[in-house]
Amino acid sequence: MSVKKIPSTTIFCYISGIHSLNIDLGDGTGYDWHFMNYWLDGTKPIKLYGENQEINTNGIYGYYGIADRSKELNKIGIKVNQIYMANHHRAILDLVYESLTKYNQIGYAKGCVSDYFFEKNDVYELFYQLTLQLEHLNEERREILDEWLSREFRPFHKARRAGTLQIRTIGDHATNII
Repeated sequence: MSVKKIPSTTIFCYISGIHSLNIDLGDGTGYDWHFMNYWLDGTKPIKLYGENQEINTNGIYGYYGIADRSKELNKIGIKVNQIYMANHHRAILDLVYESLTKYNQIGYAKGCVSDYFFEKNDVYELFYQLTLQLEHLNEERREILDEWLSREFRPFHKARRAGTLQIRTIGDHATNII
């Protein structure tokens, strides 16, 4: 088995989406089990997100969740010097934005909370970051996202709607669920 050709990346143009979700980042989030399909002999090419790409959420999130993941890839036998890749939060954010803007649906991210995020703070962080997309979508897509948030993140969405959800941030990260 051979590793697929890995495109050149930067902090502005990075690997995200399903490819990121199929790598163990060692941060306590879950990861998918389709490693071979996405990184080795499978048919899905490695896709870039960000600057000069079809999907670019940098205007919403900046560098949030993007880092050099060469250590994680080298650990599993994919030898690279430097590779910028999204963490699982950013990968879901990119996938949701892509599905909404291309297909007017949530798509692959359905069920992502129970699949990838086991700590309450991780779930809240994802919810908070997803709400930032609302102001960057047209009305139809905002309604689709809001409806999904109401199902996938029920307690946070309910508190947000009631005006009782207090958000504290440190840098780009939402913390302290109140």
